[in-house]
Amino acid sequence: MNKIIKSIIQRGLTGALFGIAISYIISISISNGVGDGIYYPCSPGLLAQFDTELAAVIFQVVMSAIYGFVQGAITVVWDMEKWSFVKQTLIHFLVLFVSTFLFGWLNYWFPHKLTSILVAIGIFLVIYLVCWTIGYFAWKRKIKDLNKKL
Repeated sequence: MNKIIKSIIQRGLTGALFGIAISYIISISISNGVGDGIYYPCSPGLLAQFDTELAAVIFQVVMSAIYGFVQGAITVVWDMEKWSFVKQTLIHFLVLFVSTFLFGWLNYWFPHKLTSILVAIGIFLVIYLVCWTIGYFAWKRKIKDLNKKL
């Protein structure tokens, strides 16, 4: 099997598990924050789309796994040595942006209103920029340390 395909599958499967785990941590945190002792497994908007709570939860778990898979798998762009850093960043950003918006829309992570969509996009952009900046400077430091050893 091609090394890149194998890496995509491995990272994607790890990401899928993290996606499911994070989904449950978020639902537990939201339920705890409400403070009425009731567990809220999904957003009310998502629950309203299904006949049963179980169907909504199954949908959310499957979507969380797929979303996590995409998030994990896309990290292979950083291993593409022939690609420019700008190309890697652009592809990584676009895949994360599109998948986050798509899964956010499907799972009712934000209300389907223009202002909520714009706020969600703004939050995504800020989080991406912060994470990208931290990663950039961490790698820059690693490269500097490696060059000192030579």
